[in-house]
Amino acid sequence: MTRAGHRSTALQERLQAVRLVEGERVSRCSVGKGRRPMGCAIHLFVERREGPAEPWHPVCVTIPCTRGEHSWCCDDGRRVWRDRNYTLFGMLAHVRDNGLGTIAEPRGLPPDLSPELRKVALEEFNEDFGDFAAREYGCENFGEHSFSYLSLVELDAWDWSLATPNLKWATTRGGAAGEFYSLFLPALRALGGDPNDVRIVFGFDN
Repeated sequence: MTRAGHRSTALQERLQAVRLVEGERVSRCSVGKGRRPMGCAIHLFVERREGPAEPWHPVCVTIPCTRGEHSWCCDDGRRVWRDRNYTLFGMLAHVRDNGLGTIAEPRGLPPDLSPELRKVALEEFNEDFGDFAAREYGCENFGEHSFSYLSLVELDAWDWSLATPNLKWATTRGGAAGEFYSLFLPALRALGGDPNDVRIVFGFDN
């Protein structure tokens, strides 16, 4: 088999494993009984297309820095959103669930994933390519589990105004979501076009 054939087969196996793992591992950033849970982080990319018949492509979306120059900031005072917010993770994909509901259970990577992000999935363990992906697309890889995607339509349809009486530090889902809600979602909307043509594709690590 040619090198290209090996790469194609490896990618197919990787994507198929991603789809199967959600039905078997049902990972929730959890660990075995009696062990302390490890930190969980999101690995998120943004994709956009020009219309339903057009291919997806990744775009690097940034938000203003609000936490000082050392918080994932770019030189122009903006940063990629990659906050560790377990309450939000529960809403996006039932990871570290907190009882606020979930937009959708993990779906796996989309079958029409952009060629660029297919390469990210294939080159998961290539550190040099991970550095390139982080510079160009805002993240280095898809993480380890709970892979999924959500369109801007789905994100906007979620009731972010719903009250959260059980939380002491936020009164609504939007408040609990932090800068994902206050800065990142507006940045996605600012891409313009049909909200069906903008989506986030993501996974998590432990």
